[in-house]
This record gives sequence, structure tokens and C-alpha cells, in this order.
Amino acid sequence: MSMTLFGISTLNAQNMNTNQSLAQLQPLQLTSEWDKTFAKSEKVDHRKVTFVNRYGITLAADMYAPKNAKGKLPAVAVSGPFGAVKEQSSGLYAQQLAERGFLTIAFDPSFTGESGGMPLAAVSPAYYRKVMKYGLHRFARFARVVWEIPSDSLTEEQLAVKGIDALAAWIEEIGAATNISMLGADGNNIEKIADATLIFDAGYKELSRADVIEILKESL
Repeated sequence: MSMTLFGISTLNAQNMNTNQSLAQLQPLQLTSEWDKTFAKSEKVDHRKVTFVNRYGITLAADMYAPKNAKGKLPAVAVSGPFGAVKEQSSGLYAQQLAERGFLTIAFDPSFTGESGGMPLAAVSPAYYRKVMKYGLHRFARFARVVWEIPSDSLTEEQLAVKGIDALAAWIEEIGAATNISMLGADGNNIEKIADATLIFDAGYKELSRADVIEILKESL
């Protein structure tokens, strides 16, 4: 089976759960009831499926098939716009294509919706320490306003560091993960995680791949 964004292939409707990836599927918490932003069509069958992408991350998808479909069908995989989930427009397009005879999936990308992805579950102060100097005034203000750290006799850099330390302490206090090693990551998959990271020319500093790897290593 080969399915890409609006790419068409063929898939046997009676063997829809075949996973040919060498990576192991991870258990995901999937909603059982209909949770879409659009009405369910009576012309298609629907069910949840999971598969592993090339980065070894287990993804969740909604699969739509024409009612009483048999044999091979043209297949389409639909991914929504950045930040969207399969319960929105991509699912609607997938369902409508299924009404027209296609076997379709609408999936949540890595770290989104019901799909997996370790970095989603950890808040690491390492990133903030890396970019702190590029937004020093804002980090210092964050320490004063949010954590009410006295600024007397402290430089902006010292104040910013104390603010990040306070954030890290609070994350640990509420029981959230502060590093990716707590989620089972190790140094062996750092480069794969870095390759799967989206880098934008925005924020305090545009990060390079080397920057991302450095932050991930400090987040272990």
C-alpha cells in the first residue's frame, strides 16, 4: 500500500489493517464515539486505524470505505492544514471521497490529535535556556510578572535564569515530564526526532538542525 497526501493508490478493502512498517505500533487512546465537526454519512463505513510513519511514530487515522466495498479500490490519504486534526476538514473530504468510491483515511500528523509523538508530552526548559539571550527582556519580565521574583540587585540575565528555573520547578511539581528521557527517549533516536522537527523562521531565534539536536540532548 502506498498512500500520500491526495496520492492515489489501490488497497484491498478486505485487508485494510495491514501494517507493513518495521516499527512497532504503540497503543493510543482513541475515541470510540463519533467526534467529527461534520455529520456522519450513511453511504460509508467508518472505523479508526493506526499505522507507523517513517519516523517510527504511531499515527491515528479515520478510515472511510464505501458501503459493501469489496476487492481493490482507489485509495486516498488526506492530511489537513498545519495544526488541524482529522475530525475537521480532512475528515470531511475523506468521507466525501469515500461516498464516490474511494477508500480513504484522514490522519492526525505526529504530535497532533490522537497520534503519538514523545516531544508533545514534555516541556523542557532547555529550549528556553537556549533562546533566552535573544529575548532577554521578555524572559526577565516573565520572571517578575509570573513568578514574582524580586528584581533588586539582579541583572536581566540573572532574573531570566531564575524565571526559567521557577518554571522548571513548577512543571516538576505538577508531575509533568520535564525531559524526554522520562518518556523513554534516549540518545539513539535524537537525530530522528530532530529530522521530524518543524523549524520556522520565527520566535526568538531561528534554530538550525544542530541547535535542535543540542536542545534535545540537553533535554534527556
